[in-house]
Amino acid sequence: MDYRKDSSRISEDEDALVARINNNLIKLEQIEDEGVELLKSINHYHDTIHQTCKVVPEVRDQLKVLYKKAIDQSVREEE
Repeated sequence: MDYRKDSSRISEDEDALVARINNNLIKLEQIEDEGVELLKSINHYHDTIHQTCKVVPEVRDQLKVLYKKAIDQSVREEE
């Protein structure tokens, strides 16, 4: 029985798994970075609403878009 052949196959499998994990971590970091930017934008609009004590249609519409993007982003993060 050739043990070197088996260990080589295992090593290749491990290398492939490590590469997949690294790629997934990079993707997750990118998604999280997008989420941070979305939250900053949402908070900016919320601050504007609190300062003016009113919601103008443009701000309302923009918040709807940002909320949708945030939901989509969180779904991608779960995948």
